[in-house]
Amino acid sequence: MRILITGSRGYVGSRLCEMIFNDHKKLNVVGLDTQFYDLSKNQFENIFICKDIRDITLKDLRDLEVVIHLASLSNDPLGELNKKLTENINFKATLNLARLAKKAEVKKFIFISTQSVYGISRYKNKTIKENEKNIFPITEYAKSKFKAEKSILKLASSKFCVTILRPATVHGPSINFRSDIVLNNLCSSAFFLKKIIIKTDGKPYRPVLFIDDLCKIIIECIYKNAKNINKFIINVGYPNKNFSIIEIAKLVKKVFIKSKIIIKNEKNHDERSYKVNFNLISKKFKKVLNFKNKNILDDIKKIKHFFYVNKFKKDYFLNDKTNRISRLKKLIKEKKIDNNLRFTNVKKNKIM
Repeated sequence: MRILITGSRGYVGSRLCEMIFNDHKKLNVVGLDTQFYDLSKNQFENIFICKDIRDITLKDLRDLEVVIHLASLSNDPLGELNKKLTENINFKATLNLARLAKKAEVKKFIFISTQSVYGISRYKNKTIKENEKNIFPITEYAKSKFKAEKSILKLASSKFCVTILRPATVHGPSINFRSDIVLNNLCSSAFFLKKIIIKTDGKPYRPVLFIDDLCKIIIECIYKNAKNINKFIINVGYPNKNFSIIEIAKLVKKVFIKSKIIIKNEKNHDERSYKVNFNLISKKFKKVLNFKNKNILDDIKKIKHFFYVNKFKKDYFLNDKTNRISRLKKLIKEKKIDNNLRFTNVKKNKIM
């Protein structure tokens, strides 16, 4: 089966390609990525297209059965870098990709959205379901993702299966590790600084999800009967495991014992807070993940082990190596990309 993974060399994409390469040899992966991180050592795609998703053509999508769309201007702070650019990439380019995929007779389109669409939950003790009517995304990233969801769902048909996954905030090891997302950030801070730094008051709720578990769900969607997942929006996370930031920090401290929790309660901090209902994912994918026995502490231990094995340095945590905004700003400063995130060197668009 021939599949396309956009954002194949991003944080989730690189891990997804690695897991498919190791355990699903029958899947022929075409990876597509801008290569902002220049991961020349990534050997997990069968074919790699170095291209911006804004430039994708019908030719790129020929002879594919599945498209997994991960590529985006990712996460909420990054989305604020350039609001118009965020809409162009996360909404317009996504819709164009879906339309071209349908025209190319792709059978499945799996869109990786976000639980950030839930913004600030009005109900402290209520978990949000996928079909919640009162959804008010508060960031450009979330707004663009939500807008894309609604548009591509309209393209779904009996011959073009559209599935939307809304993952909790992802954490865990990857060759393109990110330290700018909640649990990874707290672990990195604990490991390198011996401080678990919380910029908010610690009260916002933010469900979390281990990267390998997200990848397993995506892979299952590839194989799953299209009738069972077509036109579905699915929250991906663990039932009964909605944690506040301070609760996550306390779990991190149990693994990084010598670290100290510091609550800064800064103004203008990220105000997102939501508890999510994961009954649908538990029902449809109960054979894929052992939801009941999930222990976040095991994930944190894996992250700690990852730091040691890969000889992670303090600089990696603090500079652009693991921080998306810092990386883009550095590339712009060095004039390798322009303000529209386009490479100044045209040879970047090529197939390998």
